[in-house]
Amino acid sequence: MADDLDHALRTLADNLRYHRAQRAWTQDDLAQASGVSRRMIAALEAARNNVSLSTLDHLAQALSLTFAELVSPRLSAGTGQVQRGVTLWTSSHLGSQAVLVNTAPARQGTELWHWHLGPGDHYVAAPDPQGMTELLYVLHGELTVEFTDRQVRLEAGDSLTYPSDQPYTYRNTGPAPTGFIRNVTH
Repeated sequence: MADDLDHALRTLADNLRYHRAQRAWTQDDLAQASGVSRRMIAALEAARNNVSLSTLDHLAQALSLTFAELVSPRLSAGTGQVQRGVTLWTSSHLGSQAVLVNTAPARQGTELWHWHLGPGDHYVAAPDPQGMTELLYVLHGELTVEFTDRQVRLEAGDSLTYPSDQPYTYRNTGPAPTGFIRNVTH
């Protein structure tokens, strides 16, 4: 878990520096725009400081970003690449944590589905209208998503974002039931 938090802090540091530089802002400029101290910003950009979620909200707003854009690896959403969640908050209580699983853009609406597939079962999906995106998160078991030109195998804790205006199939190729969350945005 400490490695996850270190990775999240390095990602945040990279994103802060990148988006601040895109605006040609100094750390003082960002501090003034966000209400977060320059010392805190310097520590975050050096990946040396844990931070509250509300402070991240202030920084994201000042940079005209969503919270997810600030803390997620750049170019992850919608790339069709398997993503692992990023732990952004932990507590001294064993097992307490907040994990940003994955992000996807939405224009009009979002659907959240909880799926279960038995061993050997599958579901063949018709392509959705152009512009729709699916985000999957595997809760338990194994899920293979088959596209026309490739297959992507996901295990518990993996997520995948892809445009769903193409044929695809969900397939449980494992020996145990598979449970996953399906989020559709349009």
